[in-house]
Amino acid sequence: MGDAWHGGRAAPPRGTDEEELAALLADYGARWSIAYTDWGTWEATPRPIASAVVTADSPDELRSKIQGEELGFLRQLFPGWEFFVGVDRLPYGRRLNTSPPVTLRGEDPVDLRDEILRYMRLTR
Repeated sequence: MGDAWHGGRAAPPRGTDEEELAALLADYGARWSIAYTDWGTWEATPRPIASAVVTADSPDELRSKIQGEELGFLRQLFPGWEFFVGVDRLPYGRRLNTSPPVTLRGEDPVDLRDEILRYMRLTR
């Protein structure tokens, strides 16, 4: 786990759930640089452009905030859709004002984007 921490940041505090932290890094480590700061918060910086920083007090809170940031780009791409993270921690998209209702999910926001594009191609 040592190479996941950047810039000489502090090591995670004792008592950090190692499995939860490993799952967080597995889910987001390729797209986000994740670190425990000297101020006692968790920090995620998007890669490769560090234009925004997300901070949290725990890995679980950081996971929620990262998912919210990632869903933000879908809101911009698809204004007629609503996006949320389900209890299974997967991102969902719901097309507004449709009958029958349309709800799609993906493994991550990029996969959800692809699912929406596939749905739009099939329903033209």
